[in-house]
Amino acid sequence: MRTRWLTLAFLFALICVISSLTGCISPNVYSPTSQPTLQSIAVTPASPALVFGTPQQFTAMGAYSDGSHKDLTSTVSWSSDKTRVATVSTSGMVAAVAQGTADIIATSGSTNGQTTVTVPAPTLQSIAVTPASPTLAF
Repeated sequence: MRTRWLTLAFLFALICVISSLTGCISPNVYSPTSQPTLQSIAVTPASPALVFGTPQQFTAMGAYSDGSHKDLTSTVSWSSDKTRVATVSTSGMVAAVAQGTADIIATSGSTNGQTTVTVPAPTLQSIAVTPASPTLAF
């Protein structure tokens, strides 16, 4: 009878130890259903120079806590800190408006990434003289 009580006491103690150990395990660490969290956003191209009249598509790549990366271009909120220099559409298309620099920012939740665009002064490409073969009267 005493052996039976000792066996029951041992099993009870073993169950308590196992229960207390499993209670200490964080479900976020060992759970296969935990979601990786967004750590940073990289906006590319990095530090481009924009030309007037030639819009450029920007991309946003998210880096996650599990080491994975995901293209977030279509899901981030896009903005420009100087819309008088460069504007950006909801899809990440950036257009030069005036000479200067502007930060293009991609935001998802509380995480954002940015790059600085430069819009140089327009340069003269050519001069056309018309008419090409003038006739002058004396």
